[in-house]
Amino acid sequence: MTLWLIEMHGLSRVHVWVDRHNTQIGREIAGVTVMTSRSHPARLINAAHEAFLALGYTIEDTRADT
Repeated sequence: MTLWLIEMHGLSRVHVWVDRHNTQIGREIAGVTVMTSRSHPARLINAAHEAFLALGYTIEDTRADT
C-alpha cells in the first residue's frame, strides 16, 4: 500500500496505519490512517481506504478497542 501511494501521488515517503479490533479476523479492519511529512491529507486517506476495499478488505469501526 505504501509503495502504491508513493508512486500514485508523487510522495517521498508515507506511513500507513491500519487499525484492527481485537475481534476482527481475516480481511476485516477498523480503519486506515495515512501519515506523511505534510500531515494527514484527506485525499491520501480516501485513496488508501478505497484501495483496501478493492483488495477485498471490509472496513468497519465499531468503536471497540483496537
